Amino acid sequence: MRNLFLTFSLSLLTTVVFGQKYSFVAYSTAEGLPQSQVTAITQDDKGYLWVGTIGGLTKFNGETFAHTTTREGLLNNRITSLDFFEETLWVGHDGGITTIIDGKITSYIFTGDDKSRPVDQILRYKGAILVCSNGGGLFKLNEGNLERIEIEMLKSNKVRSAHIYQNVLYLATKDGIMSTTDLKSFKMHEEFGDYSFSEIFGDDQELITTTFDSLIVRKNLKTGVVTETNPDGIEGMRGGRLAEDRSLWIWGKKGTVNIKPDGTIHAFNRSSGLPLEGLTCVFEDQNKNIWIGSEGKGLFRFPGMRFQYFDKKSGYLSDLFTCGFERENGDRYYGTYDSGILFKEKGKEVRAIDIPGLESIVWCAIPDIDGKQWFGKNDVLVSIDANGEPTVFTKADTPELPGSKISQKKKF
Repeated sequence: MRNLFLTFSLSLLTTVVFGQKYSFVAYSTAEGLPQSQVTAITQDDKGYLWVGTIGGLTKFNGETFAHTTTREGLLNNRITSLDFFEETLWVGHDGGITTIIDGKITSYIFTGDDKSRPVDQILRYKGAILVCSNGGGLFKLNEGNLERIEIEMLKSNKVRSAHIYQNVLYLATKDGIMSTTDLKSFKMHEEFGDYSFSEIFGDDQELITTTFDSLIVRKNLKTGVVTETNPDGIEGMRGGRLAEDRSLWIWGKKGTVNIKPDGTIHAFNRSSGLPLEGLTCVFEDQNKNIWIGSEGKGLFRFPGMRFQYFDKKSGYLSDLFTCGFERENGDRYYGTYDSGILFKEKGKEVRAIDIPGLESIVWCAIPDIDGKQWFGKNDVLVSIDANGEPTVFTKADTPELPGSKISQKKKF
């Protein structure tokens, strides 16, 4: 029996939120992914979700996955980055890039010592297609060739991320944060610190960077003030993303955290319902769904804070929920497979509603009909009045009941 997840509004009263358990929808090879190690996620202009793995590329329409591999023309099956712009899907690999335009696939390779370098990001800057490589440096696609752009101050050749703000190109590298306006001269931004940076992103209010020291370094673009934070709940930081609501998603080896604009931090790890803590990417789609790539359990969709996971560890007397609802006053009722009807008055502990002599399985529930709450069990219908008193209706005394197993009810 799969646990069911019930919806309600959360009141966030603390700065760091630990211990709550949330619902994540998982997609792995059993659901159609070509491989369970997800490395990149993006979305095209038609709304399709594209997912990169180390076993190929796949397109998700919300129900099924359609794969693209070397058989269809990919440079190789090891996907390292995905970007979509100008009606083109740009695919980064170990060793080069692939473009997909209306189904037409074209590949471009690194040569010489760079032939196995990974691609971390692809973007357009001032008319040029640029490729960031963690090991190869910065490249420009020129007449079908990937040509390295020489950056004298870049000692490591590790360019991991890029961001454009007011026609300035910013680079996150192992050697620091750099910028350029002409792809010829580069400036080191000492204000961000001497760190090995994993990513840079932002909006018109701030530049945000993440480091492999598990630091978030933020620069306010209006005041110029730079701040460093090391949020609780994240280790082995690998990257970040700014969501549309300006909340910050940071991920790494030990899960992910979501930092709200007011500073509230939600930590997501195994204890809070995350199927796997080793994460590789986070992506927000056009409908504001959050998608998470993992190192070995596929793709996770996070439906939002309103979906929470209940079990015995959180004091709910059962692990097997079948139905439930929340009333306007905040009281909640739950049907379970093994513990009957549970009631949680707002602000109080969960308790079972005792109905002697009846089986424990509850199949369905509906609120507020004739001032009562209604539940369908194997052989009876149960109503609970405003005082919490149950009334049992059986087939013998209520011929209108449809049968011996009431599994669905609807209000008309």
